[in-house]
Parts: sequence; structure tokens; C-alpha cells
Amino acid sequence: NILEISADLRTECGNNCKFCIDKVCDLKDTIYITSQMIHEMADNTLEYFMSDRAQEVGKIKFSVLGGELFESSVTEERWNDYYYFFDTCIENSKKAHVDIYFYITTNLIYPAENLKRVFELLDYLNNKVPGICNSIGTSFDVWGRFHTKESLKLWRINFEYFLKEMQKRNIEVCSETVLTKPAIEILKNRPKEYKEELEIFDFLRKLTKEGIIKHN
Repeated sequence: NILEISADLRTECGNNCKFCIDKVCDLKDTIYITSQMIHEMADNTLEYFMSDRAQEVGKIKFSVLGGELFESSVTEERWNDYYYFFDTCIENSKKAHVDIYFYITTNLIYPAENLKRVFELLDYLNNKVPGICNSIGTSFDVWGRFHTKESLKLWRINFEYFLKEMQKRNIEVCSETVLTKPAIEILKNRPKEYKEELEIFDFLRKLTKEGIIKHN
């Protein structure tokens, strides 16, 4: 058994997906996550790790979410907050004698140099917690995610780099698609105006059939 915890380290995201919960639920006042909130979240993990349930199960998965954690607007201070969070969680897990690992999600719609920092973080985590594989997952959607052909092309370029780097580390690649009603209609009817999005979706399904990635 594994306990799963969601950790929101950033609420901001500049991509403005049409199916984002902020849009769907008309949330005008998004809560801004401060450095203090991240530090308190990390510090409080020891109490949770020492709880009867955590001690009984002994293994905990952190699903680390945004917003988008790695877009260009992320400050150096926030990068330092990320490392504080991960370091503190790892140290607290050792004190409580529980195993933890991290699954981080990212949309891959940002410059390539950002992605290199993402892999620096992943390598850092896997060196800090040897024997337990921390991972990064991404997502792809035929509708509502890509507002320009340039952002779609950027995702494709970054995904190819992402796939290569994950394979180099022997880490399973996971990608997810949100099955909104418009997306289902596009996948069913395959309109010409979504030709490029459908080609990428088919490519991901092909990689899944070949056992190269897992696309849900």
C-alpha cells in the first residue's frame, strides 16, 4: 500500500488552458502560495509521517502540482522554496522511518533551458533518495491547451527532449489527456483544423502500444 499526498507549490500558470479549474469554476481570486506557506507545509510533514496511518503503511507518494512549477516567471526565490520543500520532506521521512517519493507534473510549454533545470531537480532528488524513483509526468490535450501553433510546436520539441532524458535515466514516462467533451468530439470526428494535435495524440498512443510511455 502507498499513501498519496498532493502538494500544491504554486498556483500561477501563464498558459490559460480553457479547461483549467479557475475558468470552469469561475475562480477569480486564486490563492497565492507564499514562501512561508511552502516552508510550513514542509515542516509539518514530520507530524504526518509520525501518524499511525503513515507508520502503518510506511510508503508515501507526493504528487507535486501547480499551477505550472517551471515556467519562466518562476523566481529564484521560488526555486529555493522548492528545494527547501523537498529537502525537508526527505529529512523528516528519515526521522519518521518512512519511505517517500515525488511525482511532479509539468506542462512542458516553456523554453528548453527551463526543462534542463527540471532534470537537475529530478537528478538531485534521485541522488538524495537512492533506490526510490522520483519521476516527472506531463500532459497533452487536443483541445483547450494550445492557443498557438508555436506553443504546440514547443511542446513537441520539449517532449522529445523529455522522453530522451527520461529514457536515459530509465524512468517511465507518463502523459495524461483531459477528456473534456470538446476533446472527445475532436478525437471522434478528427476535424482537419486539429490535424497537428491529432498527429501528436496518435504518436503518444503509438508509443503507449509499444510500451515506451504510459498515456492515460
